[in-house]
Amino acid sequence: GGISATAICAAVHSSDILVFGGCRECVEYVKSFNIPLLVLGGGGYTVRNVARCWTYETSLLVDEAISEELPYSEYFEYFAPDFTLHPDVSTRIENQNSRQYLDQIRQTIFENLKMLNHAPSVQIHDVPSDLLSYDRTDEPDPEERGSEENYSRPEAANEFYDGDHDNDKESDVEI
Repeated sequence: GGISATAICAAVHSSDILVFGGCRECVEYVKSFNIPLLVLGGGGYTVRNVARCWTYETSLLVDEAISEELPYSEYFEYFAPDFTLHPDVSTRIENQNSRQYLDQIRQTIFENLKMLNHAPSVQIHDVPSDLLSYDRTDEPDPEERGSEENYSRPEAANEFYDGDHDNDKESDVEI
């Protein structure tokens, strides 16, 4: 079997639901394939929550239950006010994004995606009929070979110098 390198929790922010529920499901799902795993970190984390996330994910990866209470260390104060592995974040940050604002962003993204030609991972749409009828008749069949004289060998631009100062030219000068 191969090694699976998977983005398990892409963004770890103080109110990200993946930190406190989705990560467990992601880890368990990836582990269910019973293949070797390589779990790597990324960026964009808050200092407090990256430690929480990796502690929690590591415990899941090695099937080891850990305490909800954080042990005292020199960094203990970073985890105030609750000092727990899974703090209650539902009341910390109010979602101030209105439905109208989110719909406007979504619409802008879709409008921008419409301007991309044949971009991967975008909204599904009909393929233009002229694209399907494209026929590559202007190129020779790679299975058929002609005579050697029909082929030119690749040459570097500096391979042959054909100027007045060419040192390789035959000259009438005798030494």
